[in-house]
Amino acid sequence: MFLGIALVLGLLLPHTSTMFLLVNPLLCIIFLLQKGKTFCRYGIAPIAAILISLLINAAGAASGKSMLTAISILLCLSAFPMVSGTKLKDVYIYLCFGFILLSQVAYMFHLGFIASFFDTVYPITWGENFITIANENATLDNYLDFRLGGLYRNPNHCAKYVTFLMAIFIANNAKEKTIREQVIFLTLCYFSVIMTGSRTGFLISSILILMALFRNQKTPSVMKAFVIALVVGLMIYNYMSGGAGRGAGIEAGFHGSADMKWLLLMDYLSHETSIIYYLFGHLDLQLFNPALNVNYSFDAEYGYIIYCFGFVGLFAFIYYLYKLYKHLDKTNRVFFVVVLWMITSSIFMAYRAVFVFMLLLSTIYKTTNAK
Repeated sequence: MFLGIALVLGLLLPHTSTMFLLVNPLLCIIFLLQKGKTFCRYGIAPIAAILISLLINAAGAASGKSMLTAISILLCLSAFPMVSGTKLKDVYIYLCFGFILLSQVAYMFHLGFIASFFDTVYPITWGENFITIANENATLDNYLDFRLGGLYRNPNHCAKYVTFLMAIFIANNAKEKTIREQVIFLTLCYFSVIMTGSRTGFLISSILILMALFRNQKTPSVMKAFVIALVVGLMIYNYMSGGAGRGAGIEAGFHGSADMKWLLLMDYLSHETSIIYYLFGHLDLQLFNPALNVNYSFDAEYGYIIYCFGFVGLFAFIYYLYKLYKHLDKTNRVFFVVVLWMITSSIFMAYRAVFVFMLLLSTIYKTTNAK
């Protein structure tokens, strides 16, 4: 039961300093202190990289938020596996997703009293006014341009957490439920992601849907053909309509947003002169380099990790993820599809995402299989 409560708290608590400073660290400490706790030795590499960066930058200009983020990552890595091989009950997955979907529907259909609840409990604390406008202007007439972030406000964050739930649901039920028993939940998740307008979310959820279909040998051929036609049809319609339908505009996303993130990283690397920062990073999530008078808003995991923890940190995280992937049972490796979020968003460098990702991964990680 505590596992389910931890997931609900991690996913659904308002994005305030309370969660950032208290909830994630407190939950990680509880998991660390549990009886019979085992540790994952693969985490030594990223933990060492972060500690070295902390030591190098402790007396520098790194912000308090950056320090706390580093500590939060360290706690999550140290606490992993938080619950080794303990299956997460579907009811908690349904509860979390239902709450997220309700927040999206409330804005789509302008359900005043419900939308007001989410506005009050989950207020916008930063200046992304376009998200508020997108939520307020969402109607069935402009469904192709939905940017419904729901309670998270940020559509990419909303899509990210929905795909997390999709992935763990598929991993949990690969051997226990037929595809027909999974189809309602996965269909709702798929359309929830489409409503966010997230290109990466659309790609990841599409891959998850197709994997759920083809890994189950009992899936009817007619259902496989229908789902493939639906996914491909969405992409073709988007192309033929000149790019309408932001979520399906994968090509536009990779030639626009992804290109810009890569150019920012190349600009930083071309101007950085310190080999120490190359190797171990600046440990500063403010991403402002006073020496260059440039603000590097990479908006991608690899850029954040290189800037904050250097190339040593980047290779440490790649090694860590590779070892975890190899450790999992083949039926559970579907969960690693969500790692694609690291290309256009963040997992480890986002205080909510790192906790939820590590918690869910713990439920399919069995220490008895460790090599």
